[in-house]
Order: sequence, then C-alpha cells, then structure tokens
Amino acid sequence: MPGHIALIFATIVILSLLQITTVAAQVNLFRRGGRSAPDQFQLSAAEIKNIPNEAATNFIRVAAFLEEESWEDAIEILQLLAEQFGDYLVGVDSDRYLSVRRYCEMLLAAMPPDALDLYRKRVDAAALDWYNKGIAAQDEQLLQRVVDRFFCSTVGDDALLALGDQELEKGYYDRARSYWEQIDQDLKSADGLSLWHAYYGVDAQKVAADLHSSSDLKEEPRWLVYPDTDIELPAVRGRLVLSSILQGDIPRARWELALFRRLHATQEGHLAGRTGAYADILSELLREQITLPQRPASEDWLTFAGSPTRNRVLPASFDISSIPNWNIHYADIMQESELPAKNKQPTGADSHEEGLYFHPLIAGNLALLNNSEQIFAFRAKSGKPAFAGSPGGQIYPEGDPTLTENGRSGKGRMRATSLDRPQHSMTVFGNHLFARIGTQITSRPPESATGYAGNRLICLNLNREGALEWKYPRRRDEALFDRERWSFEGPPLSDGDGVYLVMRQGSSRAACYVACLDFQTGSLRWRRKVCDADTPVGGRRNETTHNLLTLCEGILYLNTNLGAIVSLRVADGDVRWVYQYPRVTSGSLRHPPAHFKRGLNPCVYYRGVVLTAPRDSRFLFALDAGSGRLIWRSAPMMAHPMHLLGVSNGTLLATGKSIWWFNAVSGRAEHVWPEPDNQNTPRGYGRGLLAGDFVYWPTREKIYVFDQRVVKDGSRRVVPQRATIDLLRPDVPVEQRITGGNLVVGDDTLLIAGQTQLQALPLRYP
Repeated sequence: MPGHIALIFATIVILSLLQITTVAAQVNLFRRGGRSAPDQFQLSAAEIKNIPNEAATNFIRVAAFLEEESWEDAIEILQLLAEQFGDYLVGVDSDRYLSVRRYCEMLLAAMPPDALDLYRKRVDAAALDWYNKGIAAQDEQLLQRVVDRFFCSTVGDDALLALGDQELEKGYYDRARSYWEQIDQDLKSADGLSLWHAYYGVDAQKVAADLHSSSDLKEEPRWLVYPDTDIELPAVRGRLVLSSILQGDIPRARWELALFRRLHATQEGHLAGRTGAYADILSELLREQITLPQRPASEDWLTFAGSPTRNRVLPASFDISSIPNWNIHYADIMQESELPAKNKQPTGADSHEEGLYFHPLIAGNLALLNNSEQIFAFRAKSGKPAFAGSPGGQIYPEGDPTLTENGRSGKGRMRATSLDRPQHSMTVFGNHLFARIGTQITSRPPESATGYAGNRLICLNLNREGALEWKYPRRRDEALFDRERWSFEGPPLSDGDGVYLVMRQGSSRAACYVACLDFQTGSLRWRRKVCDADTPVGGRRNETTHNLLTLCEGILYLNTNLGAIVSLRVADGDVRWVYQYPRVTSGSLRHPPAHFKRGLNPCVYYRGVVLTAPRDSRFLFALDAGSGRLIWRSAPMMAHPMHLLGVSNGTLLATGKSIWWFNAVSGRAEHVWPEPDNQNTPRGYGRGLLAGDFVYWPTREKIYVFDQRVVKDGSRRVVPQRATIDLLRPDVPVEQRITGGNLVVGDDTLLIAGQTQLQALPLRYP
C-alpha cells in the first residue's frame, strides 16, 4: 500500500513539473515568432497555477517518507504544504488539477490505519472543537473549516453528513449530494463519478451485483473520500435518493431507488421526518413528488441565457403573434459607433450570425437593453420609456443620449481585429442592475501602452430610475487599474451577497482571473488567477472577449476559452478543480474554424453536471460538477453548435445553423435538423430558447418549434415539429415586419433582438 501511494504521488509531481517545462517552451516559441505565416495562429495548453519548485521538492520528500513508512515525517510535511501552498494547484490526472490542500488530504486518506491514528492525535482536538461549535450553532462555516482543514480527522465524516443535511434544507440538492458522496468509497464509482453517471443505462440489479462482488477488492480511490467512516451506509444512500426525489429528477430517483432496494431492502431508520424501512419511505416520497403540481417559475429573464445556471427553461410553451406590439430601431436611440455595421450581410459558413450583438433582459415589467456606453429601460408591453426622466429610454449615462459618459461620442466603437464580435448583455438581481461599460477590447498589443482605456463595472438601482449605486474601479483607482491592464470580460453574476466577475490582464498572453465584489459597496473581496494562455490573435492585435461565469448553489463555473474549465467557491474563491481540455493547436486567422466564431458560451449547469462548448476546441464536454472529472466528450464536430440553450427532459439542446439533440447524461447525439451539409434548408439566426416541452429556434424568416425529446419511429430517431411562425408576413406593412434574432421572454412578451431593431411580440398561452 505505501509503495503504491508513493509511486502514484511521485508520478503526479513529475508530470506536473514536465508540464510546466513544456508550456514554457511553447510560450517561448510563440514569443519568438515561431509561426509559419502572418495569418496563422498556434495555441499551446493553458498554464495553470502550478506548485512552485519548493513545494514540488517537499512533495518528493513526502513520497520518500511514505515509501519508508516514516508516517510522522510525511504527515508533518503534508500539513506544512497544505498551510503554505494550499491555494496552488497540482495535476492529479493528465487533464485535472486540484488544490494542494485537497491533494494533501487525499494522500492522508490513503494512509494505513496506524498512520491515520498519528495524524488524528495531531488534529482531533481542534477539529472536534470546531465541529461541536458548528453543530450547536448550525454554523456552516465552522463545519466547512473541519472539511477543508482536517478532512481525515475523527469527525470529518460527521461534518460531511451535517453539511449535506444543511444544504438539503436550503434546496441545494447537488451540493448536498457532493458532501454525502465523500463519506464512503462505495457511494461512487471507482473513478469518482456518481453511480447514476457511471452506470447510465445499466439495470440496477446488475449494478448491485457488481457492487457486491467488488466490495472485497477495493482499489485506492482516485478522488477524495473519507477513509474509515462509521456512519451507516444505508442512511447515506437514502439521503442521495431523497435529494434526487426532491430535485424532481424522476428518472434518476427511480433508478437509484431500484438500486437501493437491491442493496438495503430491509434497512430501517429515520429519514425525511419519517421512521421505518428506508425503501418504503423513499417509495412513498417518490409517489408524492410525481403527483405534486409543478410550481410556476418566474418569467423574468435576468441575465444572459435567463438564469445564473445558464439553463433557463420557461415553465410553459406559448404561441407567438407575428404582429409586434412595438419595435425600436437601434439607430433611433444609439450612438452611431454602437450600431452593427451597415449593409453587412453574412458571407460564408462561419458568419451567419454577424450583426446580432444584443441580448436584452426582462425584469418585472421592464425591458432592458445596453451597448458599450448606454443602458435603456422600456416598458416590456408598450415599449415606452420606463421612467419619465429618461429621454429615449436611456437610463445610463444620464443626460443627452448622444453623448457618452465622458461627454464625447464614439468611445465605445469596436475597432478590434479579434475573431469575436461585440456582445452586449447585463445582469439584474433584485432591484440592482450590473453592466460592463466601455470598450470590449480586453487585451492590446504591448506597444499600445499609451492611452490605454479599459472598461468599468457599474451597479444601477432600478428602484431609483437607474441611479448609479457604485462603480468598479472607483475613480481614484482608475489610473492604476488601466496601467496594470485590467479589464472585464463581461457582466457579472450576483447572489445578493457578492458580485462575481471574470477579469483579464496582460497583452501578449491572456491571464484569466475570477473576482468577487461586495454587493452593497462594490469593494473587492477576493481575486483568484485561474490560468493564462496564448490566444489566436496573440500579442499582435487587439482582442475582444466575453467570458461569463455560471453560478449554482454557491459554486462558480467558468469556461475560460483558454484551454481550461474552472470551479470556485463563492465564499472565498477557493479553486475546487480545474479541467484542462484539448485545444485546437493551429489555424488561419482569415478562415478560422467555425467554433472560434462562438459568441457568449458560458458553462451550462444541470443537476450536478457542467456542460460546455469552448470556442478553442472541437468537442463538447460534460464534467462532474463536484470533482471536475470528465463524464463524456462528444466526437469531433465538423459543423459546430454556436449556442448551448440548456437541458430539459434529459436533452441538451444545442443550436447554430442546425439544432442538435444530445442525451445530457451519455452525450449521445440523438438527432440533428437540418443536416449541416444541406444547403437548401433553413439556417439558424440568433439564440433560441426552451419553454415547456418545446425548443424555439429562430431563422431569418421564421421561428421553428420542435419537441425537446427525440422519439423512435421504427429504426429511425425523429423529433416532432410542432409549429412554424412566419415572421416576414406579406400582409404586414414593411415597417412592421420582423426578422429573426436573439429571443428573450418575460411579462407575456417575446423580445427579438435582431440586427437593426428590438421587436416585442405578444404571447398567447394554450
């Protein structure tokens, strides 16, 4: 056992060091101009915040002590490493990184019982004190401190159980599951995936037989799990089934309950306020959940993709009138510099959505629209300015709508030579609106140091007609902010306590950070660097980027589009994991691969799974939200989806020139319409949405409505088409005709943000 631990450990450290060397060599090649032609780009892997040499040396010493069974020495160094280098990252797989602190706990958990006894003599007094105080006061922070600092202490498993119970009470079902699954090795598969994902499609009886047969042949887990719990396994498994039931994930709950009956048919106890056989309690709860009426969800559309999970599914489908309630031409309200290029028609396969810059919001009865310098508020149903003192609907900046904040037109003009097009969106939480204001250029060539003007983050109060609450950075810090070449990737997210955002620094290489501001004051709480990497335009051109965070149950997820996907905790910015995906290594700037033309492409969160389509990769990825482990990766795609609309009815809907239906659990591409290589069929134009059991897919002239589910028709798989809404109706006056664009729903209104105007159509519910 100890020799095996040391071998794995030393291998991981060596691989991490080799990766640092390889990345450095690639970076030097890039900086020496090792490209074949001016219009070609080369990309290396993302560079992660790897452990410094001092820590690596100490890790090698630990490996030697483990080999010699010098437990005291190994434990002492591991505790020092966790204390001094805990926030650094170490590669634990070929594509996955964990914090040094978490990895040290993994090594401690793999030690034999006598070594664990030595460790617990060191830490149990402090761990027990925190645990008892945390239980008495229901203090989640104290219990989390036990798990973070002393995971392998005697009360580590009790803290995990209590934290999961607290998360369940808050309705954080996935977070609860992630705590409980760390209590015992048998609660996950050998590679650290939930049993639902690891055995998807396998009969519960066979899975139960596999678990029984392998119970005496356990390998060392490759994920962090408590080593020797005394908590009864049926009580924990019952909680896992309960979380699926309460979450409304009926297919998963049925499968888990069937597995539970095979494993613990007669076990009794107390669960969900009831006493008796666990299986009977869970069966009754499942029946009740199935018969419960669905709770209506708010129709507000408060951020890009509708929600912080980037997975908004409206509660009911609707019919659309093709006669608008109102429309506003951008040219009538916006500065000329903020308008899409005039008379620019899409040319080529990769630019079919050129000119679709705007992603409006609906908050209550307000329709909100922004560009680089202006923010507008209208009544969603009438299109009239929301506030009497806002000419043309403009609420920011106050005053003449033809002027920018600095009193001169045109500051926000996009003069970038990036592969990205402009993208405008915002976020609303409560009565607060958050927006990025200023240029969308996030990095410039090194020689353009003079006159560097970045962007700003602002918070407006909608209850005070858009009055400015705060700005970040504050005016006194702006000069330093610009000299240090900071910029914001896009609008932030908020949970009412913090405001979470992506920042970028540098020019020749992009350094990506995640930061948290105070909700009330806008002051900086924490900022964490997550990776840096070269980009297609490198240091020779201006670059515009729009990377957005995803938020669910107190955890942030970020697709950096730089070769890494990252998860952080909102409370303190603790990096939970980093997944390093394979990037496209080279290409042409003049004719880049289609996936480089994706606009806003944040992670989509769905019931413990993170789904993402990075623009610098040919694949779609599904990751375990708790560990960052790969669940599935799509086949390389020749025609690439531009948008991940979300997951509903177990199906991931992805759209672009076509619609793709993916099984969200297995990753199987079950259907695509129309075939991507068919040039005589409709092509998507704008971002669609999910409502009820349907997907609404806009083209230039129509909106197509399809089922979200794929059904079998003999040997074929098909998707029923439910409706087609004609937008360019000949009986409607030319000035009222509408075209496709980005779709947003709220206040019984469909907004279509097209290339030249914002249009509002009334909805009818069947």
